[in-house]
Amino acid sequence: PYHRVPMPFPYRMATSVEVAPGPVDLMVGDRISSTWSVAEVHRTTTRLGEGAFVTYEAVFRNQHGGVVAVERATLL
Repeated sequence: PYHRVPMPFPYRMATSVEVAPGPVDLMVGDRISSTWSVAEVHRTTTRLGEGAFVTYEAVFRNQHGGVVAVERATLL
């Protein structure tokens, strides 16, 4: 089920971003697609009110389905 994530700020702020190369090399001319998913949600309270750290993972694939990179980022 969909749960609303509280956001006391008018924007999201990245608190960490990690990008790891995949097992397949990224080549000039590759067509890249991505799949994004929410990996974790940690609710918290800040001076501005209730909020949440949201961690997502993005997997980037070339036109053959090979993984060229994986990004994991946490936003507040």
